[in-house]
Amino acid sequence: MGTYFGTEDRWKGFPLLVPALQRLSKSGWQDKIELLVFGSSEPESPIDVGFKIHYLGRLEDESLAKVYAAADVMVVPSRYEAFGQTASEALACGTPVVAFDVTGLKDIVDRHQNGYLAKPYDSEDLARGIAWVLED
Repeated sequence: MGTYFGTEDRWKGFPLLVPALQRLSKSGWQDKIELLVFGSSEPESPIDVGFKIHYLGRLEDESLAKVYAAADVMVVPSRYEAFGQTASEALACGTPVVAFDVTGLKDIVDRHQNGYLAKPYDSEDLARGIAWVLED
């Protein structure tokens, strides 16, 4: 199970996440992955990525910690993060993070240690990182 915080916001990287998830779905992961999206409610016209997406809305700290702890991976496909709060929170709960090798995220994610840093804005490498974490 993977988690993602945000909306269809360009800066949070949603347009880069969708092709990565679609690639995973077409690569045999469609029955093995479910995505938990928190921080926003379900859009009127959800995008089909090839597997189940659960929209959890806004969460309080205790519920959020449980979601992080239950997840196998936290995906943070942001184009820019000054600090990377959601990545830090996920790591604090023991959940590996897959993110682009940009800004504040590269300071907290150690490739192949506590997650995977994909080539900036490369959806194919983002998918590769998600698969790497899930297979590990």
